[in-house]
Amino acid sequence: AWILLRFRQKSSILAVQMQDNDGNADLEPSEKALLENFYPREWILGHLRSGSGMAPRIDRDHVYFFSTVAVDFENSLLPHFIQHYLDMGILAENFLIMLNTHTKDSRNLGEAIEILRTFSIKPKKIWVGQYTAQKMRERRASVLDESVGRSRDKWVVHADSDELHEFPTNLFEFIHSMRSDGFDVAWGLFLDHVAADCTLQPVRQSPSLWEQFPLLTDVTKNVLHGNVKKIVLYSARFRTNAGNHHVDFQNRKQIHVYPWYMTVHHFKWVPSVVQKLQERLQVYRQQNVHFFRESEAFLENYGGRDTCAVGKVCLSSVSGVEI
Repeated sequence: AWILLRFRQKSSILAVQMQDNDGNADLEPSEKALLENFYPREWILGHLRSGSGMAPRIDRDHVYFFSTVAVDFENSLLPHFIQHYLDMGILAENFLIMLNTHTKDSRNLGEAIEILRTFSIKPKKIWVGQYTAQKMRERRASVLDESVGRSRDKWVVHADSDELHEFPTNLFEFIHSMRSDGFDVAWGLFLDHVAADCTLQPVRQSPSLWEQFPLLTDVTKNVLHGNVKKIVLYSARFRTNAGNHHVDFQNRKQIHVYPWYMTVHHFKWVPSVVQKLQERLQVYRQQNVHFFRESEAFLENYGGRDTCAVGKVCLSSVSGVEI
């Protein structure tokens, strides 16, 4: 079965049409469950317009962006990544970027700092040492506590450095609508992007990532058996767990989650992912942390083969479709 995706307009949530090669809706329940959560932009905009509008407009100064960048693996993505979120209108001074490297004299660290400098961004924290999800969580909480506190009036857009989030409308209008309707948190779902020939291709500075990785596949879901749901936006009074899949809060009944998922365009499948997952596998296996099983699953299945074969199901090319 093939899952055919159609982009409805240049900047939008995906509208999803599902069918097999014979035109019949004959997909696995898990595939339907994943993709049926992407709604046409018109549906979400209709909901946005129905908001009460009573809350004051969100101030750009109150919207922050947080990410941890593993500079030994992810520098090639960094310019594309930063530009994507600057284009949303987030102020450069509100970028809370934590850089992680193994050694303080790392050439990659200097390169990442220089890349950020070209965007008038200074790293909020430099973390030298072995990356683990738990250590990252502790350091992230420290950065957020220092920068945004637990203010209800401040919001955090949160992304890993291989994730480009897509919101149904202007970010600040979307936050205003969420706040007007009493929502605190928005989730997104992964769409894995791979190169046109399905191999692990290096990231180039041009053309855009959309053009370099035009195929959509489901490596995270079907191979890693990973959690494809990520928190993309939340009120600063909350914090998220190590994998950024859940909100850390004593009483989760007090959390009001936006009812539709955003799209998280996932650009993980580049050559450096092999070394990165090999390292994570070794560390997490030693610690007996369940995260190692995702890395293990990819490395066992990949074996030099193309990512579409690994992904079991390749979603349609977006060649010739406006994004």
